[in-house]
Amino acid sequence: MRDKLLALTDFLVKKKDAEGLRLLREVTFDLFCSEFEVENLSLIELNDYISDALTEMNRGTSSEEILALPIRKLIDDF
Repeated sequence: MRDKLLALTDFLVKKKDAEGLRLLREVTFDLFCSEFEVENLSLIELNDYISDALTEMNRGTSSEEILALPIRKLIDDF
């Protein structure tokens, strides 16, 4: 599940799909609120990554730079 959620998030970042990222953020927040857990993945950190990605998209940051954000690296190291 961890790898699929990260792959989906990264895919949406690469496509610069802001609406898809917003929807995914809502889903991951709802999962967190329902106490759903994903092995080796913090849903809070994933939501932070999605929020940071949306902010950077609005600034015109490239997909490659977004994929290299510190929060993304933190998730990889988890």
